[in-house]
Amino acid sequence: MISPVLLSALLPRMDLARIHFTPTQLPPRHTSDGLTLMREAIAHLQVFVVRIERGVPTRVLRPIAPSELGTHRLVPGVTAYAWAFTHHEAGQAPRTFMLVVAQSEVRAPHPNESIDFWGQHGPIHGGREIPDRPPPKPARAAAPAPPQPPQAKPKPPQARPAVRAGKKGPKNKGRRRR
Repeated sequence: MISPVLLSALLPRMDLARIHFTPTQLPPRHTSDGLTLMREAIAHLQVFVVRIERGVPTRVLRPIAPSELGTHRLVPGVTAYAWAFTHHEAGQAPRTFMLVVAQSEVRAPHPNESIDFWGQHGPIHGGREIPDRPPPKPARAAAPAPPQPPQAKPKPPQARPAVRAGKKGPKNKGRRRR
């Protein structure tokens, strides 16, 4: 039985069984074989685009749709497709696998290598995710506004006098000739 696993939590783990499908390997571990496997799995599991740094998948970018799955979307040395699952077999301990399909060489991190792995909201240090920004506070229900005092009605504008006060004759008299 196969059950999906949250990929961002698995990236920094060293005990993870990693299966890489890259162009430098011979079939059945070639990129094209990995894409065939991903096309079969994407109907049942979520496939993600991951960022690669120095050959190691370090950050989950986003899930992809089945129509996006193809080598034309992969940037060598920068992005890859990945998914993770736990395999339960009768009489055996469950094993967790991560499958990565890339256009360039992909590897597991070295034990003492200092690479920033990224979870869903920030980098993972010592197995714990440190968010790069504080999580949003839950929205509170809006308190009812206090009743507004009634406003005074505006005064009607005053009527203008019928005669132009203090002005006689046209405003522009034109230029006088001498």
